[in-house]
Order: sequence, then structure tokens, then C-alpha cells
Amino acid sequence: MNGWKASHVIRASSASLYGPYEFQEVVLHPDSHPWATEMIHNPKITKSGDQFLIYHIGKPGWSTGFAYADSIEGPWRPVPEPVFQANNPSILIRPDGSAYAVSKKKPKTTPEDGRWDTWMTAWEAPDVNGPYTQIGDGENLLPNNFQLEDPTIWWANDQYNVICNDWKGRATGIQKAPVYYTSKDGIHYTLFSPIPILDPAQGLPMENGERLEVPGFERPQVYLNEKQEVIALLGAIRPEGGNPTRVVIVPVDHFVPKN
Repeated sequence: MNGWKASHVIRASSASLYGPYEFQEVVLHPDSHPWATEMIHNPKITKSGDQFLIYHIGKPGWSTGFAYADSIEGPWRPVPEPVFQANNPSILIRPDGSAYAVSKKKPKTTPEDGRWDTWMTAWEAPDVNGPYTQIGDGENLLPNNFQLEDPTIWWANDQYNVICNDWKGRATGIQKAPVYYTSKDGIHYTLFSPIPILDPAQGLPMENGERLEVPGFERPQVYLNEKQEVIALLGAIRPEGGNPTRVVIVPVDHFVPKN
């Protein structure tokens, strides 16, 4: 966990969504990257036309970079420069080829509690490769000045859907609990419920019937089926008791909430 500022991207494969996964290769590494020479972190993968696209944040610069491949097995071709100055974005490619993204942003103001704030901002581009323009005035898109980290976005029910970490626990009362927002226009967001999607403090139910105690649920992601329904919630955890960090995949029977 403490080595994330020197991280790289790997590929692992499994016959099942729920694993077990087997390591295959290092996909992107700072030693051979054209600009992210210190860290390549928080990768996400999507399809752009007939190509696979990995986007990630990188250092120096805390910017977002892209890498393309014709096959999920690579080889991956990183673009030579950062695509846009966003930290930890989630990108949605629309049917017309344009792109919408949400990301976190540290405001310039000093937080009252002494712990850095992180707002949600949004971006648009005529093409996934840019150029990206920030929507609005860069202020926090979340209501009540709520804070977020690690957003993930998808389109369903004629609206933008975002799951993120409740960074300071202002939405749910539980720090780093995954929380759900919706928006019809991509500018005005509504908290779907103050009840978190899951409560890390209650532990995660495991396949063997036990509950795994974790202090937080990092990097929430969703897995969509062919009908664009969420069938699994993915995240990273750091269990109590010195157990190693890991990825968990939580099956969801049916999660397409209606407003």
C-alpha cells in the first residue's frame, strides 16, 4: 500500500470474473514510459472503437495518460504526452464518440479540519483523445460541499451514475464508504442515499461465511453485463491484522436504481 507512488500496471487473467486471477505481464512501467517516469497508477480500461484503451494517472505532473492496444494482450502503445490535467478521472465515451469525465480536484482553499479536501469536477471532449475542457467554473459538483475520491462512472436510466469514496464521511457518516450519485446533465449531482453501498466497518462478507474487517474500501469500480446492468462491485482493501492488500469483487444481484 505504501508503495503506490512508485506503482506500475500489470495484466492478470481469469476464466471467471470472480477469479482466481493469474499474473500475465507488466503492461506499463515508469522505466520505459515516455513521460510518467515516476509512477503509473489507478489504471482503468475501456474500449474506444476497435481498440482497447488504458487510462491512468502518472507522475511527474499528476496528469492523465493513455495507452492503446489492438488486443487485450497488447502490445500497449502509450501516447507520448499527458492527455489532460486531471487527477484520478473516470471517463465515459458517449455513443457519438465524444467523452465525459469526472475527476477529483484539490481546492486552493485551506480545509478547516487540516486534512486536504477533494472536490469532484467534470470534463468534456469532442473525442476521447481530447482536447478536454473543464465544465463550469471548477467548483465542487457534489452537493453540500461533500468530498470524494476514486470516482467511477457509467450511463444507465438516461443519467450519469457515479460511485465514489465518501472521502470525509460527510455524505454517509462513514469515511471512505462507497457512495452513489446521479446526474441528468453531468453538472448537477444528487446523492442517491445517505446509506452507503456497503459499510467497511461492518466487514465484508466472504465466500467462506466469514467477514473480513477492513478500514476502508478503496477504488470502487463496477462491472456491467451485456444489458449495462451492474452485476459486481470491485474495490481494493487493506485488511486489518497485517494481511496483504488485495482486490475484492462483490457480486450484486441487481443494482440499477431508479430516481
